[in-house]
Amino acid sequence: MSVKKKILYIVSFLILGVIIGVGYWAYTVGSANVWNGKGTVEKKDEGTVKGEGKELYVEVYVDKYVTQTGTLVLDGNNFYVLTRSGTIAPDASNVIAIKSQTGRIITQRNARWYRNKTVSVIVKVKEKLLIYPDKATDVVFIDPVSGKKIPADKLAEYKGKQIIVVRKITKPAVWLVAGIDSRNGILYGHNDSVMLLFINPKTSSITILSIPRDTIVYIPRLKSYTKLAHAFIYSRAGDPQDGARSLIETLEYNFGVHIDRYIIFSFKGVADVIDAIGGIDVHLDKRICCHSHDWACRGGTCLGPGEVHLDGRKFLVFWRSRTSDIERVERQMKFLTSPDVKNQVMEKLSLSLADELMKIWGNEIVSDTSPDKWIKLAYDIRDYHIRSESLKVYDVWGCYAADLTVEVSALKYDDAWLKDFYIKVFGPELASEYIKGIHPDRTVGQLGHCVKPETPSTSTTSTQTTGTQTQTSSPSLNPSGQSGTQPATTTQTATEVEKTSATSTRSSTVTETSTTSTATISTGTETSVSTSSTSTTATGGTP
Repeated sequence: MSVKKKILYIVSFLILGVIIGVGYWAYTVGSANVWNGKGTVEKKDEGTVKGEGKELYVEVYVDKYVTQTGTLVLDGNNFYVLTRSGTIAPDASNVIAIKSQTGRIITQRNARWYRNKTVSVIVKVKEKLLIYPDKATDVVFIDPVSGKKIPADKLAEYKGKQIIVVRKITKPAVWLVAGIDSRNGILYGHNDSVMLLFINPKTSSITILSIPRDTIVYIPRLKSYTKLAHAFIYSRAGDPQDGARSLIETLEYNFGVHIDRYIIFSFKGVADVIDAIGGIDVHLDKRICCHSHDWACRGGTCLGPGEVHLDGRKFLVFWRSRTSDIERVERQMKFLTSPDVKNQVMEKLSLSLADELMKIWGNEIVSDTSPDKWIKLAYDIRDYHIRSESLKVYDVWGCYAADLTVEVSALKYDDAWLKDFYIKVFGPELASEYIKGIHPDRTVGQLGHCVKPETPSTSTTSTQTTGTQTQTSSPSLNPSGQSGTQPATTTQTATEVEKTSATSTRSSTVTETSTTSTATISTGTETSVSTSSTSTTATGGTP
């Protein structure tokens, strides 16, 4: 090799080294990544300080997912999508996925089946936002090098430089998380799992309220009463967003809440999300089995006891299996309030994960918020204290549901308990807005659809964080399906917070029966559940 070639190679390697070094500096500093102390980085929104004096502002470009429709065109062995805005190639850097009308991902291998058909293209674009420091009360500015907060009056020193912009939650909010018993790849069915997340930034707390699916409610779309689980099905066929609206309308009408954000999963949507984050490790105190013949159970799948790694399919077995709805809710709430589970999920979240989740968004998952925003919200609330409760309900037998032809058992919710719950979560002032919107269950008192037992038996669980112990029992039933002998009750006084409210409060009730009881004790965010049963088994059917 000649001397000139050697020199050329050496110079080339030096130039390449400089490019790599500058590129790495730009990634770690210029792109505003923050070291989180656990060996990974969290990418936040980038902002550039611009303007003068009082007109100082921060220019931010954030990722936004846009769905375009077009016609798939084949060109020899290749394909592209022809839209109103032009031609989109599948290998374009901003294309996340191309989907058929049924939600199937289109690739080179199956493109010929969709020739000249309408398809959807998910594209990631940059959206510009202008944030004015003197008006942005929900924004925190961070120095990208030191990681320290930048006071608004010091932003002028960063003019022309990039900084980190973190938008925080500053107002109380209610989010809806629900699951649909969809098994065929179409997001349509019963909303069998319904949880409301009450987020209070003033107390840095999240309270998860689980609402039993058999709670009897008024469904505006139906214009009559039936079980809450039916709300989602009163939508335009094939329109999951309309199903979400039906469920939201039902929840807001009956419980007085205003739902700020929502996310609704199908069975496969849940499994796909768990697989996308690499699964979750849990400890099972007892063996859990399911014996249905769907794709999750496969005719018989058992988990535990002991340490178990849950992939998407096994997670569905864990989440759906039950000996009773009460037992299942206990297990789900223990999972959701576990600090270990939260830490596992937070360590796996990243904005690059959002692109993978976007591929199942809209087909197996319907939400008013894109996955990248859910991930950012998770960052905002990562240090929040999490607790859980279930809506207090009573077993009511002999109910006539408007959309069913036979009398069924149902659950009547306790509106007085719900009023007290709102006060505990948000305080009397804000709670009053929710309380005014409650439409108490009139199926017993006014419509005569149900037979109310003389002494209601509590069929709900509650997880407290004050160190107290709550005992919950299932009702005793005789072979005819009627309620058995009603137990004696012990009444405890309401809290001092409830006494200060102008709203009438109701004392909490602890019910003990001779049947199996479950004790739930919570300290901080960690919940431990002890039960006398040794196995949980599902025999299929609606979860």
